[in-house]
Amino acid sequence: MTTNRELVFDSYKRINEAGSAFYDHFHENFVNADEKIAKIMENVDVGKQQQLLSQSLTHAVLFTQPDAKIPEHLQKLVNRHEKMNLDESYYQTWRLTLLCSIEAFDPDFNEVLKQAWNEALLRLTDIFIKSE
Repeated sequence: MTTNRELVFDSYKRINEAGSAFYDHFHENFVNADEKIAKIMENVDVGKQQQLLSQSLTHAVLFTQPDAKIPEHLQKLVNRHEKMNLDESYYQTWRLTLLCSIEAFDPDFNEVLKQAWNEALLRLTDIFIKSE
């Protein structure tokens, strides 16, 4: 039986085959999802944000393991977000937009994979939400 970690990791490899198109798709949809998010994101370095998103996806793969620890560089990112006073809806929108982007770029996307990604992303966003 395939584990959630294997499902998510294989999906991560498939979406990365699209290169920057995946990250551009996510960024455009995330920024356009909410006026407040557009305001927050208007002066960010898109290239840096795409790099951070790639790292976040790597962490999501790691968080398919129940005993996964929070790496130091992720904790630093959490601390930076904490200073921004973002509410829970920001992270929910991030997660849902990311799921839609994964669905758009992973040709093997299905309900089982969606659930596996959703669980991993919830674990990741919960770290940010609980720090607020």
